[in-house]
Amino acid sequence: MRSASATTDVSNPERSEEASVLFADRRNRLDNVVQAIDLGLLAPLLVGMAAVIIFVLSYAYLLQKLG
Repeated sequence: MRSASATTDVSNPERSEEASVLFADRRNRLDNVVQAIDLGLLAPLLVGMAAVIIFVLSYAYLLQKLG
């Protein structure tokens, strides 16, 4: 089996075609990952992460003031 380079070569159509097939496969996998992300779950997750960050920062601030 011959490995194909990641760049396209205009002087060699066979190599260009192999590279485009390689990138098409990666693009399909990326599209599947993007479609798998549930936007209904993403927003509450981001809000929860922001709340945790704010809580940790305020707790550290209060410990500094009280200590």
